[in-house]
Amino acid sequence: MVDPDIPDDDKRRIIGNNALADRRVVPSSASGWLGIIAGLLLILILIAVSQEVALDRMTLIGGTATLSVLLVGAAAVGLPWGRFAVLSSPARLVRLYQDRYVVPADLDRSARLLLDRAGHAVETVYASRVNQMGWLDPVANDVVLPRRLWEIARVLRTQSELRAEHARATGGVLTPELRAVLEPQLAALRRSAGEVTGQVAALEAYARRVQAADAALHAEDLLRSNDKYRDLLAHTDDLEGLRDLASRAHGVGAVLASSVREAVAAGRTLAVH
Repeated sequence: MVDPDIPDDDKRRIIGNNALADRRVVPSSASGWLGIIAGLLLILILIAVSQEVALDRMTLIGGTATLSVLLVGAAAVGLPWGRFAVLSSPARLVRLYQDRYVVPADLDRSARLLLDRAGHAVETVYASRVNQMGWLDPVANDVVLPRRLWEIARVLRTQSELRAEHARATGGVLTPELRAVLEPQLAALRRSAGEVTGQVAALEAYARRVQAADAALHAEDLLRSNDKYRDLLAHTDDLEGLRDLASRAHGVGAVLASSVREAVAAGRTLAVH
C-alpha cells in the first residue's frame, strides 16, 4: 500500500517491488552508479580518441570510426541503464519513502485481514459497471478512496507495532506499576482498532451499494429480452402473467435510479469523514 501523494513514477517502482518486502534487507544501488560512471568514462575515452592526431590519417580513420561507434553504443546503453538502476534502487526508495508505503511484513495477522477487506471493497467499486460508466461520484472514487485506503494501512501498521510492543511488555512479571501504564495503552489501542474496523465497514457498505446498482443495471439489461417472454405468454393467453411481467419491468428503472443514488450518497459520506 502506497501513499497516493508519492510521484507516479516512484509509486510504480514501489508497487510489486519484492525487494521492499523486508525493510531489513535492502540491496545497494552500487550497480546503477557503476553503469553511470562507466558510461561517462566511455564518453571521455571517445572524446580523447576523436581528438587523436594520427601519423597515417588514412590508415587509422577506419579503425577510429569503428572504435567510436562501439564507444557511443556502450555509452548509450550504460548511461540509461545506470540511471534506471539508480532510480529503481530499493535503497533509494526506502531512503525517500520508508514511512510512506506499507508491506505485508509491517502488519500482523489481524491488520492484514482488515487491509485485505478494505482493498477488496475498493477493487469492487473500481471494477463495477456503474463506476466505469461514470455514474458514481468521481471525487469519492478518484481522490477519497485511495487516501482512505492509505490512511487505513498506515494506522494498521502503527497498531501492529504497538501490539507487538505490548506483547513484549507483558511477557514478564506484571507489577502494579506496569499494569497502571499498560492498561490505558491497551484500551487506547483497542479503541483505535475499533475505529479502523468501522472505516473498513464503511468501505464495504459503499461497495455493497455499488454492487446493488450493478445488479439493477444488469436487471435493466435483461429487460431487453422481455419481448420473448411476452410472446410466450401471449401464445397461451396468459393475461395475468403479462400484467405481472409489465408491472415488474416498470419498477426496474426506478430501482436502478434509486440504487445509483444510494451508491453515490455512500461515496460522498466517505468524503466527509
